[in-house]
Amino acid sequence: MKYPLNILLAGRNRATLEEIGLLLEYYGRVELTTRLIENGHSDPLYNIRQMPEILIFAIDEHDTEGLAALRERPLSERPHTLVVGPDGDVTLFRFAMRAGARDYLTTPVADEELATALDQITQELQSQKGRKSADLMVVINAKGGSGASVIATNLAHINSVERENRTLLVDMDLQFGAIPSYLNLPRNNGLMKAIEDIETLDAVAIDGIALKHEGGLRVLSSSHEVMVMSEQVPQARLAALFKLLGDTYDEIVVDMPRHLDSTSSLILQHADKIVLVMEASLAHVQDAKRLLQILQHALGLAKDRFVLVVNRYDKNGSVRISDIREALAFDEIFTLPSDFRRVNDSINIGSPLLESARNAPITKGMRKLAHSLRGPDDAAIGTRQVSNFLQWVMPTRLRPQ
Repeated sequence: MKYPLNILLAGRNRATLEEIGLLLEYYGRVELTTRLIENGHSDPLYNIRQMPEILIFAIDEHDTEGLAALRERPLSERPHTLVVGPDGDVTLFRFAMRAGARDYLTTPVADEELATALDQITQELQSQKGRKSADLMVVINAKGGSGASVIATNLAHINSVERENRTLLVDMDLQFGAIPSYLNLPRNNGLMKAIEDIETLDAVAIDGIALKHEGGLRVLSSSHEVMVMSEQVPQARLAALFKLLGDTYDEIVVDMPRHLDSTSSLILQHADKIVLVMEASLAHVQDAKRLLQILQHALGLAKDRFVLVVNRYDKNGSVRISDIREALAFDEIFTLPSDFRRVNDSINIGSPLLESARNAPITKGMRKLAHSLRGPDDAAIGTRQVSNFLQWVMPTRLRPQ
């Protein structure tokens, strides 16, 4: 991270601000702005033009208004915060922690304590700058019933177990999503709760909402008890949620229903890979061709972002892979063998294939597909540069006019 650090020093006591200012000057490597709060708003960030990287907020005895104002702000609008206050005031300490303070330093501030606190935040800022946001994979049927949900579940589970990374599986079917039952998990309407409460969530909170599979996989889904239409989902909240998920996990797999609207389009436009699932039949080829045309031309998605998977493939069938390759103009197509019994058993007992049928051909096919979808920098999770996944904004073509 480039220096100097951008720090806002705010408070009501001029002498305290001057004292901390001298310590910061001694610390060096900072670009300091000082705000003396005298009248009007108690919020130290009120009407600020550019959010600082670090806020140092100096408070006096019983001075809780400014902390309350900070707490009212969405997490995305709060910088890393250090609170400086009187020693022994438990109430102020609790208010500071509730407002999201990283540390509470007592007056008079010791230069070693301030330096240590700033160094810790600096390390975290550097880590955030260098960490790649989560890889986003969307799995969608070219024709209904092709098996996208089963494939999404097993790809996510395989990556969670074999890569030992933080993987999240999101079931975007708001009415008929069944992924929790595939993993023998209860429903908790976590997806809609996260969208509704996005302003107050952080990485710890979102991981607490997600369902947890014993293999380490996390799941966000909606409850069948509440009827939600996709058009009822606010796009700004959905975008904010996926940005938070990208900052929290290493990989996100989305099971996307075969229904194109503003919600699915928003996610598809930010996907690193789009796995299009079909079967080897004329009807599936026709639907796959139509869907590819829509996604490539209407949404402007590049061809290299798509991966074609032919599920339940029978090499003795009337439609061959060469026919599909020619019709859809795709050189590489992955196939998964037909294994109704093992897949059906896996669904019925709520156990993914890697656990219930580890050595079966269908499981080997899933693992091969999972390996092929991993990027060339797979081993460098956590060290790659920030990707475009962080640029979660509502696409222009989807904004209401």
